[in-house]
Amino acid sequence: MPLMVKRMLLALGAGFGIALVDVWLSSATVSNAWDLDGPMFWYVFLNRAAIGFFVAIVGIVTIHPLLNFKMFPIRGAFVGIWVSLSLAASVFFDDTATWGLFWMVILSGAIYGVAIDVFATKFSGQGKQLLHPENE
Repeated sequence: MPLMVKRMLLALGAGFGIALVDVWLSSATVSNAWDLDGPMFWYVFLNRAAIGFFVAIVGIVTIHPLLNFKMFPIRGAFVGIWVSLSLAASVFFDDTATWGLFWMVILSGAIYGVAIDVFATKFSGQGKQLLHPENE
């Protein structure tokens, strides 16, 4: 199996697992978090699963192109924050939302991104080796 495919499968699997954990954590405060017909479950689940997808793709980048520093595991935090911005902004659709909830969603996205990046990199690698044709 090519390493990029392996990385994608590992990161997506971790993303789906973390998505279920995040829905479970959300159910402590939101009673309908597990309602599959409602938007809350799908919005949280797909947002967190998307972190896994994008972390798998950015695994190719190991050095920042402009600032020339190593991106691992910071790239996972950047992806987690970027993908979580839409979910964090949606907390303000509720009149009782606070800035604390906004920052909690952003922080949890960064933590999830780092966790997925470390897991995927440990078991599949990173950088140009992911795209090398002889790694099958």
